[in-house]
Amino acid sequence: MSLTDRIRILDVRTLSADWFVLKKTTFEWRRADGTWQTVSRETYDRGNGATLLPFDPERRTVLLTRQFRYPAYVNGHDGLLVEAAAGLLDGENPETRIRLEVEEELGLSLRDVREVFACFMSPGSVTERLHFFVGRYDASMRTAVKNLLHSVGLETAVFASADDFLETDLADGPNCLILDVRLPGLGGLDLQAELNRRNVHIPIIFMTAHGDIPMSVRAMKAGAVEFLTKPFRDQDLLDAIHIGLARDWARRRQQGELAETRRRYDSLTPRQRELLPLVISGRSNRDVANQFGTSEITIKVNRRNLMQKMRATSFADLFRMAAELRIPYTKV
Repeated sequence: MSLTDRIRILDVRTLSADWFVLKKTTFEWRRADGTWQTVSRETYDRGNGATLLPFDPERRTVLLTRQFRYPAYVNGHDGLLVEAAAGLLDGENPETRIRLEVEEELGLSLRDVREVFACFMSPGSVTERLHFFVGRYDASMRTAVKNLLHSVGLETAVFASADDFLETDLADGPNCLILDVRLPGLGGLDLQAELNRRNVHIPIIFMTAHGDIPMSVRAMKAGAVEFLTKPFRDQDLLDAIHIGLARDWARRRQQGELAETRRRYDSLTPRQRELLPLVISGRSNRDVANQFGTSEITIKVNRRNLMQKMRATSFADLFRMAAELRIPYTKV
């Protein structure tokens, strides 16, 4: 006898429909003796999912990820959970979804994956069916984006996690960071916030298979160059990288020019530093001479020497330098 012949649904009520759907169902269940029993059950529908364990038979290793899980935290677990890469299907077939999840969480583009079994995770209350996959990996599979960038002459470095990146000194030259939202340990958006907190200025391009509008708005407000949702064209990524590198080159040039202006300012004598705010304020040589208690000719000489040391070709040029150094002035 099919279970359909043993169940009669009487009432279904939705208790919650926020992130997932929690329902309470009242139904009649036909017992073995033929009598009917009224039963109520709650079901939590979060969709079906997939998980995959990448393994390297040569090195006898597997790849796992660390994640913060709030339900585990409130149940007394004070730490990150060690997990296999996994995610909800969201309408995709299991193999397609798990390939995207592994690429996003572990940075691997796997060639061959195999489903080994599927099972219900907690059938007493949760509807989820989870598909379990395995797949062989090696270090070369981390290089899909790297190979693309090498093909257009860009130098690259690959990092397994945000922590690995934070422990590395940036190359001396224009840089750009391609960052996934979901990473082992510290996530992409949190890494962006940490870099901003450390005052580390590097253009960031986000890519993700799980992006939404609030996520992209947060990333862009924090200074991201682009927020790409997978799948995207290679050219879209390359265009964003070139924008990021150009932005970082301009920032480095500006910093270099500011450092040079600061060096010139530091070479000024104490009297010339006193003179500079008065000059950019438009004060006449006579007014300055009266304030300093010296001759107008002396002020002219000091002013000429000031312009030479700052390598200013005009009053406007000197004013610009003073503004970059945030030297105060008063309008006449």
